[in-house]
Amino acid sequence: MPDITAAVGLCQWHRLPAFTEARVRIAAAYDRELAGLPGLHLPAVEAGVGHGRFLCPILIDPAPDRSRGSVAEALREVHGIGTSVHFQPVHRLASYRHIECRLPVTGRAAARQLSLPCYPAMTADDVQRVVGALHALRP
Repeated sequence: MPDITAAVGLCQWHRLPAFTEARVRIAAAYDRELAGLPGLHLPAVEAGVGHGRFLCPILIDPAPDRSRGSVAEALREVHGIGTSVHFQPVHRLASYRHIECRLPVTGRAAARQLSLPCYPAMTADDVQRVVGALHALRP
């Protein structure tokens, strides 16, 4: 890690509990507002587990007129909402491509994963805008 990154991390360390609390609040709103939305699956968090909620990943069910890519594109182009893809199967990374393996379940899960915006400065209105956009798209 470069020195400058370490310095920023040390300066932000005392803010970690507040950042985590904000992300947990955002994830709870997503869980509440998106539960049961057809074509979309939310992650399960075991009772008693203190999840940091650094990311808010969802799974998009593929359909003839819907994919993770089409949902991400519509969120960006129609609603101005950026999303990310965070989970790439390790066996597809450059360092491991030379290893012959077939992991179809991993591939299908990775193709469905999309991370919703989740950052400490998000307001309740920001979260509702994401929720509203997903309801409008009916992924």
